[in-house]
Amino acid sequence: MRRITVNFSDSYFNHLQESARDKGISLAHYARGLIDFGRQVEEATAQSTALDGAKNKAVPKLDETKELWKNSLLCVLESRYLLRYLVDNLTHLPSEKRDVVLNVVKEKAQSLVTEWISHSTRE
Repeated sequence: MRRITVNFSDSYFNHLQESARDKGISLAHYARGLIDFGRQVEEATAQSTALDGAKNKAVPKLDETKELWKNSLLCVLESRYLLRYLVDNLTHLPSEKRDVVLNVVKEKAQSLVTEWISHSTRE
């Protein structure tokens, strides 16, 4: 094991010595533990900083994606509620025909979404 010399003020040295004694270990062992802990904190901070940097770069794209999804969902829900309202108010049609209208619209929407998704994955 390699050795180094470290100087401390008297009060700090006494505090270290007291803490080591309270833990029942040597001052050298206590100091090595503190240094190792400090090194682990430093490494974790470096990793966290690197992850934060990557996350910060992704945040604008994530915000744009969330806004796109929000607008899409709003459009879909507004259309769906409007369709339900219109179909429910077509009282002159029997309920079976209203159900057919809803199913046809659902199938068209699903095929359109499938087409959009397959088109976007090809690009």
